[in-house]
Amino acid sequence: MYQLGVLGGMGPESTALFFKRVVEFTRAGGDQEHIPSVILNATKIPDRTDALLQKGPSPLADLQKGIDDLCALGVSVIASPCNTAHAFFDRLDVPSGVELLNMVRLTLDAAGTEYPLCVLGTTGLNRVGVYERTDRAAHRFTNLADPEQTLVMDAITAVKAGEHENAAEYLFAAVDSIRSKTPDALFLLSCTELSVLQDRIRDRFPFLDALDVLARAAVLACGYELK
Repeated sequence: MYQLGVLGGMGPESTALFFKRVVEFTRAGGDQEHIPSVILNATKIPDRTDALLQKGPSPLADLQKGIDDLCALGVSVIASPCNTAHAFFDRLDVPSGVELLNMVRLTLDAAGTEYPLCVLGTTGLNRVGVYERTDRAAHRFTNLADPEQTLVMDAITAVKAGEHENAAEYLFAAVDSIRSKTPDALFLLSCTELSVLQDRIRDRFPFLDALDVLARAAVLACGYELK
């Protein structure tokens, strides 16, 4: 029987990184002490940003099928390491007894309210204000100018193409521009493609990674201890 179901494939590299983090964050002395998990690498789910910008089909039916498939395997906790997919979460039917973790809400709760937050995510995520409309703690948000959002999308696209060095440079350009106006901003890595760049960006600016927040929450929700 599986406990954790991962609704992934958005994209594949960040899905693999998410599960790696789950393993790294779990206090375990051997194979049998890790979380029984199943990963659905649903790469054919339509692009979430295209749907939100009304440029492509809705991913809702595919997301629901992913939920149904994971529930059929008996999972009790579902995590989806795609921030933009959370724009559709309130329309998903999740059976009683199954917990669908909300990465956006968890990240906002972890961020605190001391610093203004800058959401580094897809154009779709920011255009519809997924983080802002989920906020329960009156956070201050720093809006991205269009050229900055374009650079963030360029970084995300480059990660999906495996061009990590170029992706980091796009992201640095966006962050430098934002910090020139809001030097005390805390940056939320709100697209898990950007999480792939963690080692490259760690010393360049302060950030909170939504993927790491979700991975820790998944461990705890399954009843395991954090390492």
